[in-house]
Amino acid sequence: MELKKVLYRTVHGKRISVEQIADLVGCSASLLYRTSNPNDITARFPLEKLLALMFAVKDFSILKHLAARAGFILYQLPGRVKYNKTQDLNKFQMLFSSTFQAILDFKNNKIEKEECLDKIDRLLTSTIEVRKSVETSQQLSFDFKDL
Repeated sequence: MELKKVLYRTVHGKRISVEQIADLVGCSASLLYRTSNPNDITARFPLEKLLALMFAVKDFSILKHLAARAGFILYQLPGRVKYNKTQDLNKFQMLFSSTFQAILDFKNNKIEKEECLDKIDRLLTSTIEVRKSVETSQQLSFDFKDL
């Protein structure tokens, strides 16, 4: 997907109006309309306003898109980890197993690419939660969403 399309979705795909976004970002609505128009290849969104835009709409797809284009994967670190249960390790192991099964199912054309990617993303997010728990020296202190 092109950066302009991601920018368009960020600006126009929200419950908040373009005018309200412009106020939060500190720019004009016309700048947002023009720079997010995928058909206007000459208009560039100011880099200085990018972080403000992402926080204003609480959407970091532009950042994920840029990371992917540069060969990186971007995941948000959890702010706080909630539970301290040994059984969470079993859930984590089950998540690994179901992810590997999804990869095999995708290879054998049993599931669609998006479903497989969703499983992989859930595994990576949970892995980051485990990493955060270990990093902050909290023994087994993480919360997995329903698998």
